[in-house]
Amino acid sequence: MSLLIPNWTLSARCFGIGISSFVLRRTSDVFYTLGLLPEIYFDTVLSSLLIQFVALVAIKVCILPSRFDVAWRAFFLGSCLNLGLTLAVYTLEYQNIGMYCVALSIFHWSEYMMQSTFNPLTTTVESYMLYHSNAYVVAFLAALVEYAVECYIWPSSKLPNLISNIGISMVIFGECLRKSAMWTAKSNFNHYVQFEKDEEHELVTHGVYALFR
Repeated sequence: MSLLIPNWTLSARCFGIGISSFVLRRTSDVFYTLGLLPEIYFDTVLSSLLIQFVALVAIKVCILPSRFDVAWRAFFLGSCLNLGLTLAVYTLEYQNIGMYCVALSIFHWSEYMMQSTFNPLTTTVESYMLYHSNAYVVAFLAALVEYAVECYIWPSSKLPNLISNIGISMVIFGECLRKSAMWTAKSNFNHYVQFEKDEEHELVTHGVYALFR
């Protein structure tokens, strides 16, 4: 089956599967609120982990080995989005770290999707940008350590506030700006720095590039 669909479709489906347990939980919450369903499903971490495990096993069984690298990365990012949304929606003290997970997962998955849509010939699993430099990994780990330390020493500072809301707004703006640039450049965009001009490459000066460089 996986041979019949392009990689971007496979990635989208596996990403969606990764989010599935959150969607099911929210759906059950709505039905429960409307009195259409007893509150018995998706109320524990265990049930969500079970769904994620079964989904991963199904992906492993159904996807050809040659395409599993694309599938599991998309599923992993979908699961991170699942976790982030769960923390952001169902908790207050971990809402900020939940939004951080949401932003990261959307960024990395959409990088692959945009690249595979407009520049499929140069798209690889590295287009997820999960590991593109040691500096990025160090920055990511440092952010987690900083959050953990501050959460332990000064927990009230990690509750949603004006500063965190401004930060989230800046993240949304930055992500929209980057994806607008990729959409405008289309096949001219590449994750790798180009040192020589390709025959099909064009300098893009319209759209978002007329305002930002």
